[in-house]
Amino acid sequence: MLAAVHHGWAPPDLLTAYERERKPVGEQFAGAVGSAARASLADVSPDIHLPGQDGERARAELADRLAVTEPHRYSPDGFSFGYHYASSPLVVGGEEQAVISMGGYQERAQPGFRLPHSWLDDGRSALDVLGPDFTLLRTDSTVDVEPWTDAARERGIPLTVADLPARWPDRYPTALLLVRPDQHIAWMGGADARPDELLHTVTGRLAAHQR
Repeated sequence: MLAAVHHGWAPPDLLTAYERERKPVGEQFAGAVGSAARASLADVSPDIHLPGQDGERARAELADRLAVTEPHRYSPDGFSFGYHYASSPLVVGGEEQAVISMGGYQERAQPGFRLPHSWLDDGRSALDVLGPDFTLLRTDSTVDVEPWTDAARERGIPLTVADLPARWPDRYPTALLLVRPDQHIAWMGGADARPDELLHTVTGRLAAHQR
């Protein structure tokens, strides 16, 4: 966001969306970590300090509990890959989502979520084809992207266009995906899109009609 405003292809109003996007993620993560810690360490038997069989039994019970409660706290795939900005004013078509899970991660493209990874035939990740700024991914080569490149050029918005194989319809379910510089999806749709309106919205200029 700072780079977009600094380079002049987004208005300063774009920065007002930062807190709306990041604060809920931080609050949910802090709450989830606290909840996991309480599940791990609440009501621990004082016998864990004892020598002998009673102490060994108490320590074994605690170890069994930690084996269940701790992995997601130290490897939280849900937060690392599944946090989202679906309700952001910079995302078109996003819906209010349930609380982000520390352990769950759905590898399916959704507005506001991080673009899912897939291995391409040349050994690169789908994430490697993304440009440094906005990227329009196309899974259907028959869709004309010239309206997008024209609209981006007229507004001075840096836009990379890249093709993805069509063999993952469950992971990338639409013909076009507009991906932000932070690898989160700003919009998904098809050939009936209104690129000028959508590009205005994702750069903080005005609200777009959802299509």
